[in-house]
This record gives sequence, C-alpha cells and structure tokens, in this order.
Amino acid sequence: MSTTTIYPQRLWSEVKVGDVLPPIELLVEYSRIILNVASTWDYFPGHHNPDYARAQGQPNIYVSTIFFHGFVDRLITDWGGPSSFIRRRRMRMVASVHPGDTMRAEGHVLRHYRDDNGEGLVDLDIHIDTARGLCVPASATVGWHTTSGRAASTAPAADPTYLTIPDVAATAADAHSTAAPGYRSDPARTATTPWVYLSSAGPGTGHVRPTSAREWATTVSGPALR
Repeated sequence: MSTTTIYPQRLWSEVKVGDVLPPIELLVEYSRIILNVASTWDYFPGHHNPDYARAQGQPNIYVSTIFFHGFVDRLITDWGGPSSFIRRRRMRMVASVHPGDTMRAEGHVLRHYRDDNGEGLVDLDIHIDTARGLCVPASATVGWHTTSGRAASTAPAADPTYLTIPDVAATAADAHSTAAPGYRSDPARTATTPWVYLSSAGPGTGHVRPTSAREWATTVSGPALR
C-alpha cells in the first residue's frame, strides 16, 4: 500500500531570523552510493571502486558532490514547502561520507529580507555532519513562487544564479586531473555530459590503471623520471 507525504506550504511572511529547519537524517548504505553514481553518471572511481578510494587514502568509497547537493536541497525544500525554490546554494566539502555513516543536515535562518525587486528572500546557514563531525558547511538563499502579496519574478537569463546545467558546462574552465596514485586520466572512458562535467571527475575524465609496466612507472613517478 502506497502512502503520500503532505508537505505544508510555508509562507515568506511567516519566517523569522533564527528559525530552525527541522533536521533530516539518512543512513548511507553502500547500494545507495552506487545507485547515485548510476543515476547521475558521476563515474569518478572514488565513488564506486574501493581499491581506488583506498589509493586516495580513503577507507572506502564515498558519496559524490551531487549527493551532498541533493541532501542540502531536501533539507531546504522539506522546510520551505512545495512553492519554495532555491535561488543560490554554496557548499564546501571538508570530510567524506562512507557506507554505514548516517548523514544529518541542520540549518537555521540568518536573514529575512526583500531584494531590490521587492521579492521576499531568506538566507540560510546549513551544515551536514556524521558521527565523526562536520562534513559540509553550506549556505543558501531561498524564495517562494508566491510571497506575501507578490508573485516571485522570473530571473533574467544573464543572472549567473540561473544558469542552466548546459550553460555551466559550456562556460566552465578546464578541470585538472584528480587521479589517485597508481592511476592515470583517460578522457575517453566517460562520456562528456553536463552532469559529469559538474562532478568531481571533471569533463569526461575517467581514471584507469596503467596497462603496462612502463606506463605504471610513468604514472606513479611522473614524466620526468621516464
């Protein structure tokens, strides 16, 4: 039997500085990390290859940037309701999350104001933690499709806050290789898509083990030691 979750609609006029967002928790199972890799096309090997992750100094595979994005967005929109939308989101990853960890996201309202166009906005301070401590500090600006007596305006195309994923992929700078020791970059391994471009893998970059002893020595030691 299916169930339906009803999310109450919060109004901008009801929000106050200091309001606390109801925290959310998620047990990060191994299968969930792999499913996230498949659904977002973020095939950076640290997210699905335990040997690669350990070569990076990690104890196991770890969740991706996009995974954190989704968790932060869920915290915001569960609190804001169906008519809320995220105008801006910033985050910084300071620690990894591995299979078996429980992620917890919390936040509170820093600022309640109207912008120059009269649109009601809220600034949030957010953090994601595990039992080991802080993993991701984040911040966000939230608006509503309807505020107290004013409909939310459509953002101009030139506003970088509203760039689409293809826009970002087309204008972003080249990414540097993040291959772990013992691996090399292989741009042909992963198809270039906007989602992959925005991931930690960079634009279409896969990381594979060298195929020969000479290539292995070059990868580990560097070109100067050939």
